[in-house]
Amino acid sequence: MGKGATLPTTDELQAFAMITEIGTMSGAATALRLPKSTLSRRLNHLESALGVRLFVRARQRLQLTSSGEALLEQVRDVLDRLQGIADAASLDHESPRGRLRVTIPQDLLCFDHVWVEFLERYPLVALDLQPTNRHVDLVDERFDLALRGGRGHDEAVIARRVGAYELIAVAAPGYVEAYGVLSEPAELRLHSCILLRAMGHRPGHRDHPDPPHRHIVCPDIGLALAACRRGLGVAILPRALLETDLRAGALVSVLDAYNPLVVPLFAVYPERSHLRAVITAFIEFVSEHFEMSDRG
Repeated sequence: MGKGATLPTTDELQAFAMITEIGTMSGAATALRLPKSTLSRRLNHLESALGVRLFVRARQRLQLTSSGEALLEQVRDVLDRLQGIADAASLDHESPRGRLRVTIPQDLLCFDHVWVEFLERYPLVALDLQPTNRHVDLVDERFDLALRGGRGHDEAVIARRVGAYELIAVAAPGYVEAYGVLSEPAELRLHSCILLRAMGHRPGHRDHPDPPHRHIVCPDIGLALAACRRGLGVAILPRALLETDLRAGALVSVLDAYNPLVVPLFAVYPERSHLRAVITAFIEFVSEHFEMSDRG
């Protein structure tokens, strides 16, 4: 930008970010509740101010140019900082608001009361909860926060311990009668295991058990529980999900010397100079619900 050039406005940066996210001018206009002509005018002003073209049309969608890609992360950072300033200046700290994108381990899906209570407490928050055991790239995939079972080794993020939860190795009584209980965790590789993700390869360990056993990878925790109830193998699932089945005898513990497995729970987020109020509220809320398991 040359001397005396007009600086981009916040509205223009927001328009650019939304068009990038949605991919179409009409969709972005709807999301921002603006006339399409207003959004188009803001984009034109931004491109004129910067002296570059930010989008090209490709298959009915707007695709970023190389200049647009270079600008995107800077715009996101600017908007995040402006939101943080607005949150800090707001007198209404008890009412966090806005969209919050969070990933959680599939194990935590059974804590549905936690997520519902969060939405009840903060009615102005639009929570986008994505269950996955994959360690997502928070910046590239545009997540505000991740809950992870374990700190991890990513030095580009901040990890704050917020509590813990418990897992128990269980099987149906019929499976135990047929194949026996397990005395060591290493024996899991010799049994049929019902998994939420594939076992990683470790030297000296077999990745596939001998027949009649097999490892079964399930896409969600509900299917894993159903398969375990039917005697298809051993599953390691949250205690909160298993209490009714354990009391009724539908499932039994198979690694008593090691149960329960306590999993440390961390809130992980990109390093920033400040956090939006809604992120802080979510971290504090999760801490309230999971800190009890972290005591002792």
